[in-house]
Amino acid sequence: MSATSRARPLGLFLLLGGIAAAPAALAADTTETWRYDFGSKTGDGQYPAMNGLVLASDGNYYGTTSSGGANNLGTIFRVTPGGDLKTIHSFVGGAEGCTPTGGLSLNASGALVGYASGCGASGAGTVYRSSLNGTVVVLHTMSAGTDGYNGTSCSGRAPILRASDNYFVGSTCYGGPFGYGTVWQMAPNGRFDLLHGFNEIWADGLYGVDIALAADETIVGVTVQGGIGNTGTIYKIAPDGTYSTLYSFTAQTHDGNQPQGIAVGPDGGFYGVTYYGGNFNQGVVFQFLNGKYKVLHSVYNGIVPEGGNPFSKPVIDGNGVIWGNTYNSGALFRVTKAGVYSTMYVFGTGDGANPDGTLVLDGGNLYASTRTGGAHNLGSIARFDIGANPPTATITASPSRPNPGQAVTIKWKGANVNTCTASSNAGGWSGTLAKSGTQIVSAPTSYGRYYYWVGCTSASGNNNSSQLAEITVVP
Repeated sequence: MSATSRARPLGLFLLLGGIAAAPAALAADTTETWRYDFGSKTGDGQYPAMNGLVLASDGNYYGTTSSGGANNLGTIFRVTPGGDLKTIHSFVGGAEGCTPTGGLSLNASGALVGYASGCGASGAGTVYRSSLNGTVVVLHTMSAGTDGYNGTSCSGRAPILRASDNYFVGSTCYGGPFGYGTVWQMAPNGRFDLLHGFNEIWADGLYGVDIALAADETIVGVTVQGGIGNTGTIYKIAPDGTYSTLYSFTAQTHDGNQPQGIAVGPDGGFYGVTYYGGNFNQGVVFQFLNGKYKVLHSVYNGIVPEGGNPFSKPVIDGNGVIWGNTYNSGALFRVTKAGVYSTMYVFGTGDGANPDGTLVLDGGNLYASTRTGGAHNLGSIARFDIGANPPTATITASPSRPNPGQAVTIKWKGANVNTCTASSNAGGWSGTLAKSGTQIVSAPTSYGRYYYWVGCTSASGNNNSSQLAEITVVP
């Protein structure tokens, strides 16, 4: 179907989970400075929404919870930089909407704009505006068959993004003209337009789960299924409304599978995460730059804890470093464009579990939320003092395409680390390592792809870093 034109003046836009200022250097290791556990106060929300927090003009952060509150239908809350949290609105259901699973954005006047996934006059949710004091006004009532909807069971949690001319854009996981989700825009006067309905035509995506805005206001997004391999796509909608698929995930051993989040980097590239796929089927961090797709890191919760299955929109700092979290064995991580992965914090018993909220970087502070866990197992929000010198581990293997049994030179280096460990599916590379060094091993005698992996841990044991080098044994 043809999309409504998006040609509008270019300029600045507000992007939740997009480019953030480069973090200031503070502590040696990442430390939790405060944590709020939902359920600590009467009327608290439960299970914070997946798109984290937005910073408003009053210097406070605002977010939503998908349930809890006075009516157990979800809340909007305010939290100060010092950790004092207050519910400012409890959803009442009905025409207002309920279950706000997505995050919040800000309109030109500084009010909050969000999406409630349930209730509404047609049962498909609402787009709403809220004052910073919690007064809610419905801007648009979603219709499942035309506008699309997310529902309460969909992993879709695409944020509502504000463009330079104060239009808002969003996406849904279900519904629309073909039943597989939509991308939409809403004008400042409230007019609602469908930009694209996902469908079953060859290579189109299914079930939109995240979007971002490029500098020219091109919408870029990911779908969790569809495409040539039916394991998700990266797509774009140009300002003139033209829709195109940029990449189809293949479900091959080393590719990602089921993308969950995407953001635009300072270099104009698109960076995202997948829940599955990669060398260990625990997800990947990927780059799409100048028309080329590249896996930056395959997540591996192995001999150093990395967590598993990245789940939220990444955030990219001014240095181009990608920050995110893993849903299983919950961890906060950073990845450089060279593929160096550093685990910045691992959640433990009682301080939160299943982190899925988009991270917020504010100077040397990082704000994160967990879906469950905390003192009442209803989720938590915490502020972390991020480390000045995270551990890094790098490794190379040469030649990258050896013959069977040929000598392979492995070089590795750990920085800001205490111990390093080796692992490989090729044999001949395992055990404790020096912090840096060179070792020669023999390539396997069977054709195929193999990896050599190094993981290093900081002196405190709280942070770690890992990287792998791949070889392909050829005839």
